[in-house]
Amino acid sequence: MDYTVYDVVLTKKEGYETPRANKHESAAEIVSGLIGNKDREHFIALILNQRLRVTGVHTVSIGSLSHTVISSREVFKVPILANAHSIILAHNHPSANDTNPSPEDIQITNMLREAGKYLDIPIVDHIIVSDSGGPHFSFAENKWCEMPVRTVKSISVPIRTLKRIR
Repeated sequence: MDYTVYDVVLTKKEGYETPRANKHESAAEIVSGLIGNKDREHFIALILNQRLRVTGVHTVSIGSLSHTVISSREVFKVPILANAHSIILAHNHPSANDTNPSPEDIQITNMLREAGKYLDIPIVDHIIVSDSGGPHFSFAENKWCEMPVRTVKSISVPIRTLKRIR
Protein backbone atom coordinates (compact mmCIF):
# COMPACT_ATOMS: atom_id res chain seq x y z
CA MET A 1 0.00 0.00 0.00
CA ASP A 2 1.37 3.41 -0.97
CA TYR A 3 1.15 6.35 1.41
CA THR A 4 1.49 10.02 0.64
CA VAL A 5 3.93 11.77 2.95
CA TYR A 6 4.09 15.55 3.19
CA ASP A 7 7.15 17.51 4.19
CA VAL A 8 6.27 20.86 5.79
CA VAL A 9 9.11 23.36 5.95
CA LEU A 10 9.06 26.72 7.68
CA THR A 11 11.20 29.19 5.71
CA LYS A 12 12.09 32.63 6.98
CA LYS A 13 12.09 35.30 4.28
CA GLU A 14 14.65 38.01 4.80
CA GLY A 15 14.14 41.67 3.98
CA TYR A 16 10.52 42.01 5.10
CA GLU A 17 9.44 44.57 7.65
CA THR A 18 7.68 43.07 10.65
CA PRO A 19 5.32 45.74 11.99
CA ARG A 20 4.31 45.78 15.64
CA ALA A 21 0.70 45.08 16.47
CA ASN A 22 0.96 45.89 20.16
CA LYS A 23 -1.93 48.39 20.17
CA HIS A 24 -5.45 48.15 18.79
CA GLU A 25 -4.85 51.10 16.48
CA SER A 26 -1.67 49.69 14.93
CA ALA A 27 -3.29 46.29 14.42
CA ALA A 28 -6.38 47.90 12.85
CA GLU A 29 -4.16 49.92 10.51
CA ILE A 30 -2.40 46.75 9.34
CA VAL A 31 -5.72 44.93 8.88
CA SER A 32 -7.31 47.85 7.00
CA GLY A 33 -4.40 47.87 4.59
CA LEU A 34 -4.80 44.16 3.94
CA ILE A 35 -8.58 43.61 3.74
CA GLY A 36 -10.31 46.95 4.33
CA ASN A 37 -11.27 47.50 0.70
CA LYS A 38 -12.19 43.94 -0.32
CA ASP A 39 -15.55 43.33 -1.99
CA ARG A 40 -16.17 40.05 -0.13
CA GLU A 41 -15.76 39.10 3.51
CA HIS A 42 -12.18 38.05 4.30
CA PHE A 43 -11.17 36.41 7.58
CA ILE A 44 -7.47 36.54 8.41
CA ALA A 45 -5.11 35.82 11.28
CA LEU A 46 -2.07 37.98 12.00
CA ILE A 47 0.67 35.71 13.31
CA LEU A 48 2.62 37.34 16.15
CA ASN A 49 5.94 36.66 17.83
CA GLN A 50 6.66 37.29 21.53
CA ARG A 51 7.26 41.00 20.87
CA LEU A 52 3.87 41.28 19.13
CA ARG A 53 5.50 41.76 15.73
CA VAL A 54 3.55 40.44 12.76
CA THR A 55 5.57 37.56 11.32
CA GLY A 56 2.89 36.35 8.94
CA VAL A 57 -0.64 36.81 7.63
CA HIS A 58 -2.88 33.79 7.18
CA THR A 59 -5.96 34.12 4.96
CA VAL A 60 -8.32 31.74 6.70
CA SER A 61 -11.37 32.22 4.51
CA ILE A 62 -12.83 34.33 1.72
CA GLY A 63 -16.61 34.35 1.68
CA SER A 64 -19.44 36.28 0.11
CA LEU A 65 -20.72 39.80 0.60
CA SER A 66 -22.28 39.04 3.97
CA HIS A 67 -20.56 36.01 5.52
CA THR A 68 -17.73 33.52 5.44
CA VAL A 69 -17.22 30.03 6.83
CA ILE A 70 -14.72 29.64 9.70
CA SER A 71 -13.35 26.51 11.34
CA SER A 72 -10.91 26.39 14.23
CA ARG A 73 -8.82 23.84 12.34
CA GLU A 74 -8.25 26.29 9.50
CA VAL A 75 -7.64 29.24 11.82
CA PHE A 76 -4.89 27.51 13.82
CA LYS A 77 -3.21 25.40 11.12
CA VAL A 78 -0.76 28.07 9.95
CA PRO A 79 -0.10 29.65 13.37
CA ILE A 80 0.91 26.22 14.69
CA LEU A 81 3.22 25.58 11.75
CA ALA A 82 4.67 29.11 12.03
CA ASN A 83 5.41 28.75 15.76
CA ALA A 84 3.13 31.68 16.59
CA HIS A 85 3.28 33.10 20.09
CA SER A 86 -0.21 34.58 19.67
CA ILE A 87 -2.57 35.74 16.93
CA ILE A 88 -4.93 38.58 16.10
CA LEU A 89 -8.08 37.62 14.23
CA ALA A 90 -9.60 40.06 11.78
CA HIS A 91 -12.32 40.29 9.21
CA ASN A 92 -14.03 42.92 7.15
CA HIS A 93 -17.64 43.96 6.70
CA PRO A 94 -17.73 44.80 2.97
CA SER A 95 -19.97 47.62 1.79
CA ALA A 96 -21.11 48.39 5.30
CA ASN A 97 -20.19 51.27 7.54
CA ASP A 98 -21.20 49.23 10.58
CA THR A 99 -18.27 47.41 12.19
CA ASN A 100 -20.23 46.28 15.23
CA PRO A 101 -19.98 42.51 15.69
CA SER A 102 -22.88 40.29 14.77
CA PRO A 103 -24.03 37.54 17.14
CA GLU A 104 -22.14 35.10 14.89
CA ASP A 105 -18.96 37.22 15.19
CA ILE A 106 -19.22 37.05 18.98
CA GLN A 107 -19.91 33.31 18.94
CA ILE A 108 -16.96 32.44 16.66
CA THR A 109 -14.64 34.72 18.66
CA ASN A 110 -15.53 32.97 21.91
CA MET A 111 -15.15 29.53 20.34
CA LEU A 112 -11.75 30.39 18.82
CA ARG A 113 -10.52 31.93 22.10
CA GLU A 114 -11.27 28.65 23.86
CA ALA A 115 -9.44 26.69 21.15
CA GLY A 116 -6.48 29.06 21.43
CA LYS A 117 -6.28 28.48 25.17
CA TYR A 118 -5.91 24.73 24.69
CA LEU A 119 -3.38 25.14 21.87
CA ASP A 120 -1.33 27.67 23.89
CA ILE A 121 -1.80 30.25 21.12
CA PRO A 122 -3.83 33.06 22.69
CA ILE A 123 -6.00 35.34 20.60
CA VAL A 124 -4.92 38.87 21.48
CA ASP A 125 -7.77 40.59 19.66
CA HIS A 126 -10.38 40.28 16.93
CA ILE A 127 -10.70 43.36 14.76
CA ILE A 128 -13.50 44.24 12.34
CA VAL A 129 -12.91 46.82 9.61
CA SER A 130 -15.10 48.19 6.81
CA ASP A 131 -14.44 49.39 3.30
CA SER A 132 -15.43 52.94 4.22
CA GLY A 133 -12.18 53.53 6.10
CA GLY A 134 -14.24 54.50 9.12
CA PRO A 135 -13.74 53.38 12.69
CA HIS A 136 -12.84 49.77 13.38
CA PHE A 137 -14.18 47.51 16.11
CA SER A 138 -11.74 45.83 18.50
CA PHE A 139 -13.03 43.05 20.74
CA ALA A 140 -10.13 43.64 23.17
CA GLU A 141 -10.69 47.39 23.25
CA ASN A 142 -14.36 46.78 24.03
CA LYS A 143 -13.56 44.24 26.77
CA TRP A 144 -14.85 41.29 24.73
CA CYS A 145 -11.41 39.74 24.79
CA GLU A 146 -9.40 40.11 27.93
CA MET A 147 -5.72 40.70 27.34
CA PRO A 148 -3.68 38.63 27.95
CA VAL A 149 -5.59 35.37 27.77
CA ARG A 150 -4.41 32.69 30.18
CA THR A 151 -3.38 29.57 28.37
CA VAL A 152 -3.42 25.94 29.38
CA LYS A 153 0.16 24.64 29.40
CA SER A 154 -0.73 20.95 29.41
CA ILE A 155 -3.70 18.73 29.97
CA SER A 156 -3.89 15.07 30.85
CA VAL A 157 -7.01 13.29 29.63
CA PRO A 158 -7.57 9.51 29.57
CA ILE A 159 -7.74 8.07 26.05
CA ARG A 160 -11.26 6.72 26.68
CA THR A 161 -12.46 10.30 27.32
CA LEU A 162 -10.98 11.51 24.03
CA LYS A 163 -12.76 8.79 22.08
CA ARG A 164 -16.10 9.81 23.57
CA ILE A 165 -15.52 13.48 22.69
CA ARG A 166 -15.02 12.73 19.02
